[in-house]
Amino acid sequence: MSLQYYPYEDMHVKPPGRPDMYSGGLEPGAGDYVPIAIINLTLAMALVSFAVNGRIVGTLVVLGLIAGFNVLALNGKG
Repeated sequence: MSLQYYPYEDMHVKPPGRPDMYSGGLEPGAGDYVPIAIINLTLAMALVSFAVNGRIVGTLVVLGLIAGFNVLALNGKG
């Protein structure tokens, strides 16, 4: 009996979970864009609310939140 390891013998074993979970790390997969869109819509409603009421500081804060969230979510650094 040989104790050599042949890597091709383990190629049929697949890890459990979503296939895009193992596709290279932290970048968003196909199913991640719906929650990102929902968060963006919620932040956009807050932006409109502040802008309509004439709150400049609140509008700028929400603009910063939208920009920061999208950078983190879409670049995969979060």
